[in-house]
Amino acid sequence: MESCNIHLYFQLSLALFAFVELAVGDEKELTVTVGGVETLSCLISRQLPYDRPVSWYWTAMYPECSGSTGGKILDIYPDGRTVFEEEFKGRVLVYRSRVKKGDYSITIRGIKIPDSGEFICAHEYLSDEKKVRLIVKPGCWSNLYLTVEPPVASIGDKVTLTCTYCGTKLVTPRIKWQYDGLAVSDTGVVSITNGGHSLVISHVDQEHLKKYGCSMAKKESIVTEICLNIVGTHDVEHNASNPNDDVPSSEVPETRDAVQMQSENDDNDAKGSTDGMNAGMQEPNKNEDEDENTSPIEMKEADVKDSSHVEESEDGKLQGDQQ
Repeated sequence: MESCNIHLYFQLSLALFAFVELAVGDEKELTVTVGGVETLSCLISRQLPYDRPVSWYWTAMYPECSGSTGGKILDIYPDGRTVFEEEFKGRVLVYRSRVKKGDYSITIRGIKIPDSGEFICAHEYLSDEKKVRLIVKPGCWSNLYLTVEPPVASIGDKVTLTCTYCGTKLVTPRIKWQYDGLAVSDTGVVSITNGGHSLVISHVDQEHLKKYGCSMAKKESIVTEICLNIVGTHDVEHNASNPNDDVPSSEVPETRDAVQMQSENDDNDAKGSTDGMNAGMQEPNKNEDEDENTSPIEMKEADVKDSSHVEESEDGKLQGDQQ
């Protein structure tokens, strides 16, 4: 009986320790410059079942601009296996040898302003979550620096976007503008000034929430992006697409909770296929190479390449090699 009590105490201690690892402090906020690399930490000391993954989720800060409200990023199994979703696919690194030691951190590279938002690390056996709020600020990306003034606007304000060359060559490239992936031309509300380097919106509203971008005329496929932060429009847009339009605003859940609920529903829909996969899984091979430190997925470059190239060193850390 005494040995059983000791065993139970040990298990409860491990569970509590895991809970503390995930719940330290309030939501952490990180600020990173566009094009950068950032590691989001998630440490779990408790030994987890090999067939129950730790999951990372993302809730977009600018859903109209990013083209997504968010969702699951990936599942990380305790033996180091990963299952990626479409969100951030090809831009997330997982260190397999560290996962086996309880480190479920992920590294995101080629960060873009639409990536801003809340990231959550969670496991079904743990009662709390690790939350990280990522804020992406403008910077030199693919030799262009795109800014917006004012940074925070209200409906009806005048907003000016400026695209400046920040490369090393003594050139003044011709700039082309995009909105939601389409070319922008002068209209009654939007005008292009300053020799093509500025885009002015005379009266901003919710119709301007999608992604703006600028590129050099000779490299139109390499686009520097930015999102407009227009006060009061996010709630209008969410309510317009919410099936509970007629529900009073006091009864409509917060955006982050609603997105999390949607993610859970999506996970439940996929549970059947996932359970089938898990049923066929066997205990991982104990002789597996412990030095393998990246996920099996091929790491492709971000869809927008920066002038700085990210390389992975032998120990799995990312390094930036400025050109």
